[in-house]
Amino acid sequence: MQNHLRKLPQTLSNLRAEIDRIDDALMDLVDERLRASRAIADAKLSDGGNRLKLRPKREAELVARLAARAPGVDIALIRQIWGALMAYGVQDQQAMELVLCGEGDRLALQDAVRVRFGLAANVHWATDANEALAAAASREAVAVIADHAPLSLDDDLVIFDTIVVEDTTAYAIGRIAPDDVACSDVASWEASR
Repeated sequence: MQNHLRKLPQTLSNLRAEIDRIDDALMDLVDERLRASRAIADAKLSDGGNRLKLRPKREAELVARLAARAPGVDIALIRQIWGALMAYGVQDQQAMELVLCGEGDRLALQDAVRVRFGLAANVHWATDANEALAAAASREAVAVIADHAPLSLDDDLVIFDTIVVEDTTAYAIGRIAPDDVACSDVASWEASR
């Protein structure tokens, strides 16, 4: 890109044309990535099982790899861009919903959940923790529960992430393989159950 910019006079019009060219290339790559994600969905179908398509450990490894590759790019931007791509990829593989339960600031919790899981999944509010956990156990759903601890989980359910909202910790719970848990604090909590 820098070589291409050096060949053009540095006019606003040329710079905008360069941005447009980059945007077109990015869109082509996004389309290619979503097609690859669909192929992964087909491969996951052959694996069978009752797990969600979500892979938190894979997501964390991808963000870490990309952050190392581009140390000048803010990791929050990397998480936001690739989080959105991964969220839409998961939704394309299997529609997943986010079932929230919490007593505190519901808007703050929903905003934090959207930052973590992106905008692709539908959000529903449960009346209590048991309803949220039942959804996570029986549907393509992640329960996000704040202000309720300790939690009694079915064998298929795993706490795979925590989301801090102000002074409250919410727990992301779903049918995730224990080796797909990315957060070491959560993994050690799960191991002690």
